[in-house]
Amino acid sequence: MIKKLKSEINVCSICNTEMPAEITHCPNCKADLIKGYIDTSARQRRRWSIIFLLFVCSLSFYYLYPTSPQPRLLIIIFAIALVLSIALPYIYFKAKNKDKVIWKRKRL
Repeated sequence: MIKKLKSEINVCSICNTEMPAEITHCPNCKADLIKGYIDTSARQRRRWSIIFLLFVCSLSFYYLYPTSPQPRLLIIIFAIALVLSIALPYIYFKAKNKDKVIWKRKRL
């Protein structure tokens, strides 16, 4: 995480270099300041949320399609539900972690 000494100074948590707050790249260790960082466990929860929502959409389509009086409308609703089941977990976890800040080095 980022350590703040004053409102206008940031400290890199990797090499402890002090720098102005507007700099997002450490000149000493080449680490980048990442805002809205989503850690591994949150990414895994997001992945399982997407799989669950896709499964629910597919299952509901499977049971509703044979009895639907308007199958074209059901296909349109199913397509919208598929897009939302992929987009909503991304939006939720990005909004949840928007204030999370971390210094991270790029892999060589």
